[in-house]
Parts: sequence; structure tokens; C-alpha cells
Amino acid sequence: MSEVVYFNSDGKVILTGDDAIAKKTKDDLRDDLRIIRNDKLAETDWVVIKEREEGGSVSNFADCKKYR
Repeated sequence: MSEVVYFNSDGKVILTGDDAIAKKTKDDLRDDLRIIRNDKLAETDWVVIKEREEGGSVSNFADCKKYR
């Protein structure tokens, strides 16, 4: 099995080992998912900004909007 390592918001290791996931609470897992979601949204923020700046001329905006 591979080792699992979790970090807190300061980048410090909080849990290591194969059973780290089992020790996480539902709130911890929800927070982890929220961080991943926020990162994914941040990756597409430039498209939304460009769409607004150019007044609706971004060709793939509908696809990006659906993704977001």
C-alpha cells in the first residue's frame, strides 16, 4: 500500500500512513474537497474575467460555464 500524508493549512504534516483517511472526520474530508474545488475554480477564473472584459466574445465560455 502507498503512504498517505495530510497537511494542515500551514503545510505541516498532520497524519501519515495508510490509515490516515480512516482517521479523518467527515468535516475534514469536506474541507479537503472544498480546497480541491476552489483550486479547480481558480484555474478557470481567467476565462470568466476575459469573458467580462471582452463583452461576451470568448469562444469556449459556454463550455467553461458548464464545467464551473
